[in-house]
Amino acid sequence: MTQDVGQADRAAYPHQALHRLFEQQAVATPDAPALLHDDGQTSFRDLDRRANRLANHLAARGVGRGSRVGICLARSPDSIIAALAVMKAGAAYVPLDPTYPPARLAFIASDTAIECAVTATRFAHLLPDGVDRVCLDRDAGEIAECSGTSPAVDNSPDDGCFVVYTSGSTGKPKGVASPHRSTVVMLSWLWASYPFGPDERFCHRTTLNFIVSVWEVFGALLRGVPVALAPEDASRDPHALIAFLARQRVTRLLLVPTLLRALLDAAPGAGGLPAALTMIITVGEPLHTSLAQRLLDRYPGISLLNLYGCSETHSALCHEARLPLPDLPIVPVGTPLSNRRVYLLDAVGEPVADGETGEIAIAGDGISTGYIERPDQTAMQFRAMPRLGEALVYRTGDLARRLADGSIHLLGRIDNQVQIRGHRIEPEEVEAVLLTHPGVRTCAVAPRDIGGETVLSAYVVAKGGEASVAELRQHVGTLLPAEFIPSTISFLDTLPTTANGKLDRRALPDPVTARSLATPCVAPATPTEDAIRAIWEQILLVSPIGVTDNFFDLGGYSNRAANCLIKIRDALGVELPLERFFRLQTIRKIAEEVDVLRAISDMPGDREQDTEQGVI
Repeated sequence: MTQDVGQADRAAYPHQALHRLFEQQAVATPDAPALLHDDGQTSFRDLDRRANRLANHLAARGVGRGSRVGICLARSPDSIIAALAVMKAGAAYVPLDPTYPPARLAFIASDTAIECAVTATRFAHLLPDGVDRVCLDRDAGEIAECSGTSPAVDNSPDDGCFVVYTSGSTGKPKGVASPHRSTVVMLSWLWASYPFGPDERFCHRTTLNFIVSVWEVFGALLRGVPVALAPEDASRDPHALIAFLARQRVTRLLLVPTLLRALLDAAPGAGGLPAALTMIITVGEPLHTSLAQRLLDRYPGISLLNLYGCSETHSALCHEARLPLPDLPIVPVGTPLSNRRVYLLDAVGEPVADGETGEIAIAGDGISTGYIERPDQTAMQFRAMPRLGEALVYRTGDLARRLADGSIHLLGRIDNQVQIRGHRIEPEEVEAVLLTHPGVRTCAVAPRDIGGETVLSAYVVAKGGEASVAELRQHVGTLLPAEFIPSTISFLDTLPTTANGKLDRRALPDPVTARSLATPCVAPATPTEDAIRAIWEQILLVSPIGVTDNFFDLGGYSNRAANCLIKIRDALGVELPLERFFRLQTIRKIAEEVDVLRAISDMPGDREQDTEQGVI
């Protein structure tokens, strides 16, 4: 069988827009909590009314059906209110992550032709000139005077509800407009296959620009399930996330495998994963079988779903991992969701035989119809296939084969695209940015496995004086999100080429993991500095490291920082907050902080007080 069809293919689902389904739930459970956060909670009634007032305010400013409206807000009740309000006004929301570089935000705003953005005064300066700003704090009085009833806008399920951006091989990201229908189809599968029970709570820890945020937010809200909004520290610090999950009694959590590994590393020191947690959904990266085994062995009461999809199609395949796991390096991505059809095709678009390798192609209700203002790239990846009886099929570029039980097993890519911490990244986009630096003659970027983790490695042929690693990383960071910054940068005299003169990516050498900073390497002066240096070298796979070197200049990022803190706690007995690590950034400063905290904990007065309180 060369076609994989969801078990409930052509299954019935609500033919309505997302916000209309939310309104029905708000009528059914007006006083029930919709949003949970450390400052309190918001009921369905309040959430709906606040979204209605903002929607009417936007409508008065000219927003209507077919418009696109930016949302430049941190994860908060306001960001969810804004998303609902934009859809209620008939428009599609465009996430403008305030952590993105202003140049990236300006490109997205221009590419989507937004004229208006919902933001707050602290983020307003990030938006480009010409964009009308609705600041929720500054304009609160005007918004409060608007009607609390929903605008009378007749949305079609095929209207766009949001736009997300995926990396582009031409050096520019590509915008994908997702219709209401696509999200409703996907969530209907979730509700039918894994229905919510009483007292369920879904954690919202991603940003709106990550497409699976709709699982976290609307997958729960449209079934009357509260959404627990993780604070900012819990989005990066596994200790803080575990504490938040326990505090809010979260039952379902969605995350990338990289973070799952960090959670399991942190769990022993945090007393284990919370007992209320019953489901973990992994997305965005291959799920290694060893990691799944580790979770299921330690927490047999947790269901583990491995979800596969992309911005162009939403989620398309899912596999529930159960013991005993298959003898494969990564967990299969499973079988199609309802109303999704999956084919494995050869180079000319013909279905391959079972067991053979083919490209995953996805069809079904509600997939995107293409990229915004990118007709050439749309034509390459979105095609009609009459022989398959499909009016539109999206070719993913992912290679896979079908196992004997019908599950799809990923094997790699046709092109150079790579998944880094849940983000699909085209190395060519990073190369295009590196080439804008005056010290770079030519370059190549490729994925590499370092210490069991997939990272981006850059290879640079310098022009004139050699540019420093720190300078190049900073240059990329001013134009691209943090996930695009190469973890290693190696300088070469020339790039390897094939016989016809093209770049030979397979011949690129192993990345340089030796220290390549221009500053002097300062040796440790204390036992604490020496212990932390050893931890850094183990995690960053760079040696030698100086005590004044910057963690992030050496290829570090938030998950690696969190791993450092776990090992510092185990080795030195000190709990250091992740936010503090982000401010200190060098071994010397962190060691000074650790020594102070150790000295305080050893003070006799503190020990006596702890004894009186029953701590020891």
